[in-house]
Amino acid sequence: MRDPFKEKENKDMKLIRYDYPALPSFRDFDRLFSEFWGGAPRMGALTSLGASEIPADLYEDDANVYARFELPGFKKSELAIELENSVLTLSAERKADKDGEDELSLSRSVTLPDGIDAEKVSAKYEDGVLTVTLPKIPERKPRAIEIA
Repeated sequence: MRDPFKEKENKDMKLIRYDYPALPSFRDFDRLFSEFWGGAPRMGALTSLGASEIPADLYEDDANVYARFELPGFKKSELAIELENSVLTLSAERKADKDGEDELSLSRSVTLPDGIDAEKVSAKYEDGVLTVTLPKIPERKPRAIEIA
């Protein structure tokens, strides 16, 4: 079976493995409830109530880090992006409407690598996909200082 993480099809692009932030494990709670009350409802079932996360991909090239989020059915006006202390947070909120659609609120936070130029971050939303471009700060090279 082919492993896309080990292959180097495009030498200019690097894939970043994303580790989910440390959150309490619902599996531990499930096990605890199962031991005491057997057959208790699963805590992971909370995701079916709208508490799910927004799918995200992170990748980079020599000049930028990219964060790609899948948000089908949302309008650009329903999205908000914030970058604070190397954490990119995306919030999507849809209000209830006359057609019977329920209110929906989702968010996703991604910890970014160091060296991002926060002043030059840009975002583009097209066909239900939000792509955030995070330019890297150019590496500082030693500078020779002439002695007068």
